[in-house]
Amino acid sequence: MSIDLTSDQAARARSKSGLLRALEFPLARIAAGIVAAGALLVPAQLLAGGASSTTIRGALTEVYTGLAAGLALWLVARLIEKRQLAEVGLPFGRGTAFLPMGFGIGAAIAGASIGILAAIGSYSVVGNGDLSGSTGNLLLLLVFELGSAALQAILFYGIVFRVLAEWLGRWPAIALAVVLFGAIHLTGPDASAFSAVVVGLSGGVLLAVGYIATKGLWLPMGILWGINFAFAEILGAIPSAHHRLFEARLSGNELLSGGAAGAEAGGATLIVVAIAIALTLWSGSSRLRSEVVR
Repeated sequence: MSIDLTSDQAARARSKSGLLRALEFPLARIAAGIVAAGALLVPAQLLAGGASSTTIRGALTEVYTGLAAGLALWLVARLIEKRQLAEVGLPFGRGTAFLPMGFGIGAAIAGASIGILAAIGSYSVVGNGDLSGSTGNLLLLLVFELGSAALQAILFYGIVFRVLAEWLGRWPAIALAVVLFGAIHLTGPDASAFSAVVVGLSGGVLLAVGYIATKGLWLPMGILWGINFAFAEILGAIPSAHHRLFEARLSGNELLSGGAAGAEAGGATLIVVAIAIALTLWSGSSRLRSEVVR
């Protein structure tokens, strides 16, 4: 007796193609990426074990979270989208030069924002922090913040924003990035509706423009790295940060200084970021501007 496998094989092929078609839907791709990242991040919880960010284990655990997000992006790209990693925002080679460039931009934004606040008497250094004289801990925190920036940039811009931009178009995706970036900030300590709006407008738009302009994640990753490290660990302008080089006091108008939420959530930072976005658009080539504006 012969067994006819043709219909069974055809049914499996139809089922497989149907599953792939379902996963190719934008929201399904985003969900798949987030689920994959969540699963890959589970070991980080076990590795951390309450380790401080100023320990080698704590810093390496945070680096692992960035690598895990990158692996989740690769899985979505290869298994669902049939693309190379370079096509979804992580080109290696000369493209990685945007990472240190972004760090410099982010640190400059933080420095300019604090400069505005210092000029109006809303920021003052009142002493040395726990990182003063501790180069080792400062370097560990630099590595820690890199891992954190990689996790945020890859998840938010490599998976969520990229897919939304391909599906809805750039400007609707930027609008959603503003909302989502601000909403995520609301989960932080001492966050307010105003601080969420500032972080959403500044971070959401700046990082989206950086991603679109360079067609990669290295620049937004570097900007996040520089801003977070400079504001928190160097300038002491994020009250909730556990470690800092300088002990500082934010005072005066909280709409400008960010108050308890930190300087990154204040109007001074929003002003500097608006200037940075304008410079990004107008100091580049006409092709770069058209990539963002069109």
